[in-house]
Amino acid sequence: MSKRTITLSNRRINVEVARPGEIYQGSRFDWSGWITKVTLDGEHTFTSAESLISGEGTGGFGLCNEFGMNQPIGYHDCLPGETFPKLGVGLLSKPDEAEYNFFRNYSVNPFPIEITQTNYSITFESDSLACRGYEARLKKTISIEENMLRIDYQLINIGSKTLETDEYNHNFVNINGSTLGPAYRLQLPFQVSSSLPKIFKLSGDTLRWLSEPHEAFYFREDCPELSNPSWVLTHEPSGVAIKESVNMPLVRFALWGRSHVVSPELFIKIKVDPGETIEWRREYCFISK
Repeated sequence: MSKRTITLSNRRINVEVARPGEIYQGSRFDWSGWITKVTLDGEHTFTSAESLISGEGTGGFGLCNEFGMNQPIGYHDCLPGETFPKLGVGLLSKPDEAEYNFFRNYSVNPFPIEITQTNYSITFESDSLACRGYEARLKKTISIEENMLRIDYQLINIGSKTLETDEYNHNFVNINGSTLGPAYRLQLPFQVSSSLPKIFKLSGDTLRWLSEPHEAFYFREDCPELSNPSWVLTHEPSGVAIKESVNMPLVRFALWGRSHVVSPELFIKIKVDPGETIEWRREYCFISK
């Protein structure tokens, strides 16, 4: 077993999870519960990387979580030289008056994270460092059952100010390393109305690639709060698929990718008053014929 990862395994799936701070030390993605690799039935793989060029991008790969991509906690009332909390990461230093930019690499004072493990689950618990009245306790439990992977979240506001932010999983995926193109279809959580990149063909709630993408593609659509949203990516020649669902209302769907990777993203809103707790679950199903 690698000292950099922790493994969960049953008769169907093998899941590798990064130890916090061992593989990633950046300021964008949650350091806890970072899923680096999933293998189904000993042969089917699902994870890819943001970029195949070392040092390019923000260091994303696998199934990684981000809080505050669009609405970081405490940034609006943070002065240059002060810090603001990035859940799952640490206290970030605000260098100047510029708007928050998730592509920017901020200085990080990491939150301490404790890990406990059973045969089929790993729990990460972190108390954020106190910061101008913002303080939280984040607990994430990753568990497996048959061909299912679950991520259970619990966020407790232990500070004096309201925690208000957004959350999603940036799923860097493909199926068995196959290049994106006409062999794939993506079932969306709703029928989109926004203008799509020309590389796509939309039929109802199903998206197809007309050809292999030779440049990055992206679209997003805000939506009225949609209950129990999900997406399904299928590689039609093999019949292998991956599905993600979340038990919180969807407020935005985004899709990003390149020829080697696609990232369907289900965004939720989070608001927790002092002393209150919020819980939610993301669930992945890995499917083969």
